[in-house]
This record gives sequence, structure tokens and C-alpha cells, in this order.
Amino acid sequence: MSSVSTWGVDAGFDGYRSSGWRYLGVIAVLLILVVEVLVKLTVVPAPPTLAASDNVQVSAAEMRNLQTASTDLLGYTGGTPFMSYNFRIAKGTGPVAGKPTLLYMGSEFCPYCAAGRWPLTLALLRFGQLSSLHYMTSSAIDVYPNTPTFTFYGSTYTSPYLSLQTVEFNTNKVDPSTGYYGVLQNGTTAQQALFTKYDSPPYVTSAQKGAIPFIDIGGRFTYLSTPYVPANLAHKSWAAITSGLIQMTKTDAGNPSLQSIAKITNQFTAAICQTTGGKPANVCTAKGVVAAASTLPTRVTP
Repeated sequence: MSSVSTWGVDAGFDGYRSSGWRYLGVIAVLLILVVEVLVKLTVVPAPPTLAASDNVQVSAAEMRNLQTASTDLLGYTGGTPFMSYNFRIAKGTGPVAGKPTLLYMGSEFCPYCAAGRWPLTLALLRFGQLSSLHYMTSSAIDVYPNTPTFTFYGSTYTSPYLSLQTVEFNTNKVDPSTGYYGVLQNGTTAQQALFTKYDSPPYVTSAQKGAIPFIDIGGRFTYLSTPYVPANLAHKSWAAITSGLIQMTKTDAGNPSLQSIAKITNQFTAAICQTTGGKPANVCTAKGVVAAASTLPTRVTP
């Protein structure tokens, strides 16, 4: 089984369809098929030009700004709460013995992974410290091209409450020699087994099988894809997005994507808090997190 097609391109486009963007996903698939045809005709496609900040480490100053946004959004309760269709309970609820593990699996080319990394990053900063985080953009030839985001590839995480495992399957550019996005990581056998088990029926529909981003929180919750359109992040710098999140009730309150980031950040946090036994208390009892907890599923799936 090819690690590229199984854990990269094919899984990613299944994820797009599963999150409700079926027609946009079809367009993305057609784009990839065009690239494959060109390769077969021995016409080597030119790789997309990467944004200047791709793979550049996030500065200490910008990490402080992200931390500020993370803290400020603890009290955010604006907007209509999301339905919890993206969240599912994999097992029973309640704290996890020892330190729970959050597993993230995605790809750098994937625009919905790009959108999802914003709230996940902000949530993780409430429980620990991210180091060696790098700027990234989604694919230049996919839907919502060049969505500004981060990559977890090469990053480290330290926390007294939570362990983090991340897998970025593919890069954000096509390898001319294969016609596919370049491979970064395949994940361990255990990680792939978890992905295969909980990203397949009966936990998801057949149409949702293999969707990315895939997140497992402490073996209690699984989170599939990203329920907001990344379009409103286009043409914004990382600093502008972070600044907008800090000023959520002011200048960027009307930006739907920023509102979505704020709400999903608190949903992720609420789910993590259920696995850590409510620790740290200042995070888990924050107004925005308590409100978000009401949007989480309350019964085991299936």
C-alpha cells in the first residue's frame, strides 16, 4: 500500500468531501488528476511557488502574540455555537488515567488542515508550550490556495497535563517526479491503527472515511475535518490574523473565520479538559470554555 496515496492525497480529499465541501473537493481532485496526466505525458509540472514565510520558524514575539490571543479568547462566547457533528466520542467520558494524549494527523497541502491548525494551536497553548512551530501555507493549486497556517512538522510540545503527537503526511507542493505531494511522515503503526479505526465506519459514514484533519483527544473524542470555510483567511498575514483574534470584540468581530477559530479553540479546550480532569482549573473553568462544553457530544458513538 502506497504511503503517499493511503496517508496523503487520497485521505485528504476524502476529508474534504466528508466535511461538506463535496463539490470543492471534486474540483481539487480534478486538479490533481490533471497533474498526474501531465506527468504521464512527460511534461514536468512546475512546482508552486512557496510563500516567503513557509517553513520559517515562528518568532518569539509572534509566539507571545499567539499566547495572548489564546488567553484572551478564554472568555469568548460570541456567535452561534457550532453543532457538534465534527466531534464524536470514541470511548467513555471522564478523565484519562495518567497524562492524556492528543493525536493530530493532517497534511501541509490541505486547506482544511490549515484552517484547523489555528484553533488547535491556540488550544494547545493553554495547556503547555509549543516550540519550533513554523509558518506554512496550504497548497497553491488546491481550493482556498495558500491559506496561511502553521505546520507541526518538527515542532515539540511540553505540558504537565497533555502529551501531543502530530503527523503531517505530506508537504504543500507536488513532487514533479511522482505527481503527488511530497511525503513528510507516515505515522507509527499505532497512530495509523487509531486513524484507521476511528476515521472509518461505524464512527464515521462511508463518505467520511479517511478524512483529514483527524484529531483524537485522549481516546475520548475524535474530531473530523474543519467546519468553517478558510476563505476569509486568504490574503491575510499571520500577524494580522493573530491581531484580529486578540481584538475579536473590536475590529475583526465581523470576520466569520476569526469567529470560527475562537469558537473551535474553546471547543477543543473543553474536550481536552474532560480528559485532564479539569486541569488547569483557570483554563477549564473559563467562561468561554464552559460555554463550549455544552456543544460537545454526550453519548458514545456508535
